[in-house]
Amino acid sequence: MPSRSRTADKGETFRTAVDDLADKLNSGQELPHRFQKSDPERLQGRLVRGRSDADFRINERFGWRGGTVIAWSGMRGAVTVAAAQTLPSDTPYRPQLLLIAFTVATTTLLLQGLTLPRVIRRLRVDGDDEAADRAAFGELYAAMTDEVTDALADPSLTMADGTPFDPVIREQVRTWTEARRPGPLPKGSSRRTSTPASSIRN
Repeated sequence: MPSRSRTADKGETFRTAVDDLADKLNSGQELPHRFQKSDPERLQGRLVRGRSDADFRINERFGWRGGTVIAWSGMRGAVTVAAAQTLPSDTPYRPQLLLIAFTVATTTLLLQGLTLPRVIRRLRVDGDDEAADRAAFGELYAAMTDEVTDALADPSLTMADGTPFDPVIREQVRTWTEARRPGPLPKGSSRRTSTPASSIRN
């Protein structure tokens, strides 16, 4: 199991703060001063997004290896070249400064770009777990299917103007939804429960 990272620790701290604020909002308790003038609905939306961000930080376990890869893949010197181009024409040693900027940008692009795969292998950075991503997507789709099925079974479900839905259409939607419910995973398929919803791919 990968070691915990500072990002995960900060994510748990942030998640605790978000949960505490959500409890106060839902129970009608007095909110901290900076949130007292916030619109409750907008604040609720911010809390949902904050909880998702915190869960991603906790589950992703982004450590020093990932940070090293991101730092190594950055193309240093691009901003330097842009800044050097804006120097006035009468700037002392302007041609030399432009040459240095282009040299730095080219060197970092070629050196770091060509050696990036080796750095990733050296640091043993794990790739995407496609089986786990498919499993997580299946679980999410199954949960959505359950929600749709429950909503269709609710007799009080109506259109925006209060008109009830045609029973034939409701049954067709229910049948269509159930037909696309993902089946059980084959034996031997891995299931990584820590995969965040934001990393799910079709």
